[in-house]
Amino acid sequence: WGATGFWFQNQRHIYWPMLASGDFELMKPWFEMYKNTLEISRYRTSKYFNHAGAHYPETILFWGAEVSGHYNWTPLNQKKGIEAECPFVTYYWQNGIEQTLMMLEYYLYTKDEQFLKETLIPMAEAIADFYYRHYPRKNGKLFISPGQALETFHQADNPTPELAGLK
Repeated sequence: WGATGFWFQNQRHIYWPMLASGDFELMKPWFEMYKNTLEISRYRTSKYFNHAGAHYPETILFWGAEVSGHYNWTPLNQKKGIEAECPFVTYYWQNGIEQTLMMLEYYLYTKDEQFLKETLIPMAEAIADFYYRHYPRKNGKLFISPGQALETFHQADNPTPELAGLK
């Protein structure tokens, strides 16, 4: 799938089974990567969308920058919009929600209070804050649009992965 990019949906399949098998030590680097990139994700959200919270694009580098090739190498000041131009990942941001769920499950297994305070809660708050601020309300409810359901449906209103994850 390319050079240095880290694709959440392909990597998560490695880590979910680790919860059931108790391979918690192997999960720590995965969680650390997201914890260590939280500040750049907050900055990206602030810079791109002019609001608080953090979003994690589907493909990021290990230090948190989004994979440049998905922008077709167009300089930001020449782009029509800030989102990636690759239709498979333009609005594919729900991995932050799933990552938070995986962190919650890890905490429920391990009862690691330090992880809860230093990793899970900051991540969960930042992801929830992004969705709260980024999308409008319609009939009093959050309306996620434009949205994307994984890589498959490039244009979706209220995509199921986000609705289920946020609920």
